[in-house]
Amino acid sequence: QVWLRAAFRCDPYPWAALVLMDRDQKIAIFRDSLGAGVDVDFAQSVLAEHDWDLQAALNTVLGDAGGAASRPPPREAVDSEGYRAPMRTGYTDTLMAPLTPAEERRQQLEREEEQRRREEEARQRQEEELKRLEAERQEQEQLRVEEERKRLEEERKRLEEEERLRREEEEERQR
Repeated sequence: QVWLRAAFRCDPYPWAALVLMDRDQKIAIFRDSLGAGVDVDFAQSVLAEHDWDLQAALNTVLGDAGGAASRPPPREAVDSEGYRAPMRTGYTDTLMAPLTPAEERRQQLEREEEQRRREEEARQRQEEELKRLEAERQEQEQLRVEEERKRLEEERKRLEEEERLRREEEEERQR
């Protein structure tokens, strides 16, 4: 009430502004009045319960109303049998219970096992890379040896051809 009076102290008819507000403005003021953690659905259901009377809704939530809502819930808020669903409060439990020593130990063992698994995978990848590099080196060495063998074979053939030609020339001269 104090907040609303302060907001409209210059206006001779402060409550007229509340009546003229649209629903989104009322929800925003309702949430601002109660804090940022208030769920939109909760604010909407409380305001709907009070037929969008912001002052009555705030009084009920803050405990100034002295009891139940001033008006029954609107017709759309109840089912065909007259039962109304529980209001959403927007409460979310964010507390975590402390871990027991057994859970801490289990988590520590899981982390250690994961670390060992990663190290083993890294070691295997390194071994595979070394094997691949060794295979490449052997293949290169084999290609080099093969090329050297071909070069020597060509050199031998060239020398044999030269020797044959030299002999033919010599035989030719002797005739």
